[in-house]
This record gives sequence, C-alpha cells and structure tokens, in this order.
Amino acid sequence: MAGFHHVSGDLVITLDADLQNPPEEIPRLVATAEQGNDVVGTVRANRRDSWFRKSASKLINRMIQRATGKSMGDYVCPENH
Repeated sequence: MAGFHHVSGDLVITLDADLQNPPEEIPRLVATAEQGNDVVGTVRANRRDSWFRKSASKLINRMIQRATGKSMGDYVCPENH
C-alpha cells in the first residue's frame, strides 16, 4: 500500500517481487488499459497450487471484490490469457 501512496502517473502496474508475474506482459497490460479500461486484470492458466493456496486465493479475491466493487475471477499472475 505504501507504493500506492507514493505513485504518480496515470497507470500503475503491480507485480510480485518473486517474478511469478512475467514483466514481459507489461506492454499487453498497458495496451489494454489504453483502450479505455480503468482496471486490467489477468488470469493464470494451468495453475498448480496446493488446495490451501487455492482456498486462500479465493478468500482474498472475495475480500478484494467486496472492497473494490469490481468482480474479477482472480487477482494473480499474468502467465497466460
């Protein structure tokens, strides 16, 4: 959250520090945002996470959806579309 408080500009892209989110996807995210979209999200295909990780992700996604009012399938990595 500290980053969001200090960021300036018209577009903010977040990536995990462990690089599960491939930086090579940034141009596609920017292009999609420039088409007039306020929020751009991606969904990781072929997810091989444990039951616990999937359950925790679903809970966090529901919390984010409730807080933002935006319904998205998953707030994870842009690995595959």
